[in-house]
Amino acid sequence: RCTMYSREWDEEDEDDDFDYFVRCVEPRLRLFYDILEDRVPVGLVAEYRSLLENCSKCFQQFSQLRSSLSVDSDSELDNVSMVEGLKLYDQLETFKRKLRIIENPLLRYVLAYKGNSWQQNLQSRGLRSSGLKVVHVVTESCCTVLLQSLLSARLMPLCSTEDTEIQFHREPVSAVDACHQDDVVILLPGRYSVSSSIFIPDSITMEGFGFPDEIVIEKKTKGSTFVESTGADVRLSNIKFIQHDAIEGILCVRKGTLNMENCVLQCQTTGVIVQTSARLTMNVCDLYGSKGAGVEIYPGSVCSLVGNSIHHCRDGILIKDFANALDGMPAITLENNNIHNNEGYAVILVKPGDGEYQVLAERREEDRPGAESKGDIPSTDMSTSSSAPATPKSAETNSMEEDLASAVNRKWQFSRQISRNKEVSCSRPVQDLMEHQIFVSVQGNQFRRNGKGDFGTFFY
Repeated sequence: RCTMYSREWDEEDEDDDFDYFVRCVEPRLRLFYDILEDRVPVGLVAEYRSLLENCSKCFQQFSQLRSSLSVDSDSELDNVSMVEGLKLYDQLETFKRKLRIIENPLLRYVLAYKGNSWQQNLQSRGLRSSGLKVVHVVTESCCTVLLQSLLSARLMPLCSTEDTEIQFHREPVSAVDACHQDDVVILLPGRYSVSSSIFIPDSITMEGFGFPDEIVIEKKTKGSTFVESTGADVRLSNIKFIQHDAIEGILCVRKGTLNMENCVLQCQTTGVIVQTSARLTMNVCDLYGSKGAGVEIYPGSVCSLVGNSIHHCRDGILIKDFANALDGMPAITLENNNIHNNEGYAVILVKPGDGEYQVLAERREEDRPGAESKGDIPSTDMSTSSSAPATPKSAETNSMEEDLASAVNRKWQFSRQISRNKEVSCSRPVQDLMEHQIFVSVQGNQFRRNGKGDFGTFFY
């Protein structure tokens, strides 16, 4: 029996009034088989196991404390224990809510974790102590005409000083691994198959010498991220990336800045991920084939998308706008992009919100002049199988105990609503994206033939 699936049945599930198998066992079994088939990032599996262990310990502490309380006692010790019990209960509900998010495929897609804390933390190598800069040329073989062209067009300008040398590599991973700050990697035309991820911790330039379709980097083996960038100023251009089983993204900008131009990204699983505090500038690129979002943008990031084509993905752009006290809102520029033929929305915004907030948002869209008459803005109204009742709030209640209990109850209802809903409501697509503060500039974009519309909001 898998250690992880001690969660097939939890003691805290037994008093629930919802169907046990549908609510508890079914999503956990789906997650179990997703993990067996390598459809869940390894880091997320580790996070799930850690949450499960902490949840189990918290429930045991809560159960012991609850059994030690006397019903008829008004002693000061029992009052302290009750306060401690409320804290443990609140903590337990937090753990359970996080577990349910990971167990639910839809919520895992839009709300999942921020990255691999387990992954090797590659430090920037910085400049070489000798001050030497290196141009890394990647090719398996080349003709003299191509070499002469490379020499005159790129190598002579880059190697005009004595502090620069040229090194040759047969594949791109070894070239990037040998890089220090300000190095340049030039890939000559060819198809390069790599078996490991490409990690870029330094500020380097990686460019293809030719058209993107002539310089192809293909990753066929299973793993997490295909290309991961943490450098302060990384530049990619004129390269085609083909992803097969990198379940955490074809390209992930974890921190620093990545400038990408004239690249082709052929995804099979997930697309480009821009993590909190990272910056992505993506110009004149072609991205397609993602089973998730083409571009996934986290709170606190800065993302500029200009002149790109994003198509045949689940959603074009997924924006996670649920900033906390530490993360600000994302800042996004969308100009002259062609986002088309995606299964869901061209752009979808993930926001926190209860049922009341969601209804108000939908009513506001209904009240927009001509909202129903616009033929090019389809109406989408996904139903939910059930929803938690709203918690009544009395204006006359000032008791601290009642406020604490009310807060705990609201969180409890929120976590139950997540687990019960078979489908999650999205607001109707809106025409003017600039109504949202996260957008710095939106102009000249074309949204065509997207399955659910131009723009939607996912309330959770």
